Amino acid sequence: RPTKRPSQFPTKRPTNKPSVELSPPAPVPRPTPPPTPQTARPTPKATTGAPPPDLFEWLHNHRRQLNQEVFRSYTKEGTGYRSYWFQYQDFYGALRLMSGVGDENQRGSNRGAGGQGGGSNREGTHGRRSNEGPDRNLQGGSGFGAGSGAGFITGQGTGGISGESITGLDKHLFYTGNDDPSHWEYGLVNIAAFLSHAMTESITHDACDEFHWERNSDADASTTEEQKGGSDQHYAVSNACGQDGQNYQEFQCGEGEEFMQCAVDRNLILQATTSAVYPNAPPPLSCRPRSTGESYTGYWDVVQGSTMALFPYENTYGRTDVEGCCYWGRGAIHSKGVCNIGKLNYYLGKKAQDEGRKSRYPTTDFCAFPEAICAAPESREMRWVTSMFEWTERVQSYDDMEGWNYMRKLKEFVDFGMVDFEFLEATSGILAKGCHDPPCAGSGTKVNGGYGTGTVHLAEERVKNFQTILIALEAGGE
Repeated sequence: RPTKRPSQFPTKRPTNKPSVELSPPAPVPRPTPPPTPQTARPTPKATTGAPPPDLFEWLHNHRRQLNQEVFRSYTKEGTGYRSYWFQYQDFYGALRLMSGVGDENQRGSNRGAGGQGGGSNREGTHGRRSNEGPDRNLQGGSGFGAGSGAGFITGQGTGGISGESITGLDKHLFYTGNDDPSHWEYGLVNIAAFLSHAMTESITHDACDEFHWERNSDADASTTEEQKGGSDQHYAVSNACGQDGQNYQEFQCGEGEEFMQCAVDRNLILQATTSAVYPNAPPPLSCRPRSTGESYTGYWDVVQGSTMALFPYENTYGRTDVEGCCYWGRGAIHSKGVCNIGKLNYYLGKKAQDEGRKSRYPTTDFCAFPEAICAAPESREMRWVTSMFEWTERVQSYDDMEGWNYMRKLKEFVDFGMVDFEFLEATSGILAKGCHDPPCAGSGTKVNGGYGTGTVHLAEERVKNFQTILIALEAGGE
């Protein structure tokens, strides 16, 4: 474990000036041996000195740096610009809401962003709360998205404001150091960790929807050289079903939470609102049922700038169709799969309303229309709120019951100088694969849609983004 840096040690013991007449010359003193450094838990910076700052004021004072370093997107050629789909003011408002501080003065602020459906807040849907029926505090499950929440103490908003989570359950408060005013820096680093994944998944690409990023998944689909031409630019149409060797419609919830997940609708027809933007880029992800006229799907050829369907072309999971494949990632951290999207509906959407519980979006059925996250009138808020909800549900609540607890590791990372980035690597594993050290125990290529297998996509980029955000926020005073 890291240790305290030892203080500067003296090399001589202080001595009295010897008397020339009465005393012989004093012997040269021997250097004092340095004390053995003791392993000790440093005191968090926030507990000493001046009163801790208000976290939201700190964010507001660093909005310029955040706009320059975090909320920026890049073209394929590397040209940077302020993100259109993910903007600071929307993030800030959603964070206040999700941390229980409140979202006053945020509604009606719809300047400069949006995309389809993003430019208006309709009274009666945006921010409307349902009748507050009984809330069931369901903690159960050991599978997808389950966590104990150990070590997560909530109920106190930043600045002494008493807050309540968007669902009424403490585990769904986004942690901003709200268990103690002196813990504001823990909250700041939690925000930085969340944003590092948002940068990697969506902000850098300015894409609310997951897009085609996995290519050449079936290079042996054809045996002719002519049909293999340009094969380094082939994107499976069935990437909508899942990328990185996964099948999103099979991402089942853990034991005791199965009732929350979406039932797969094989007749659903949807198309993503956003996609990668560059010459001859693949089209948006889409889903539709099989038909007699289309029994299989092919691939997008970037060289040709068109879809080729001369023969079946598999994604990395082996799918050659897009039936029921409507559960690709959406929002800031690209929430995906029937479990995650089902939980959005259960806690935030129409199902919560139908069962008499608090609902932020009472008329939105996320299972029937998951594209609402990117296309609904409330999309500007939804893009952030749904992702922050998933963060509280799956990351903040993570505890493997064998010693790895997210909240404890977060505080240790801050206390010991923010230098051990294995913390962020572990967080990447939790978010992308479901455990802090993937591949996860019990996972398999055909188990639970391949969830938990392999390594984390763009793991190094996530760490670099985390470091960038810590610097932009001057976390640790640097």
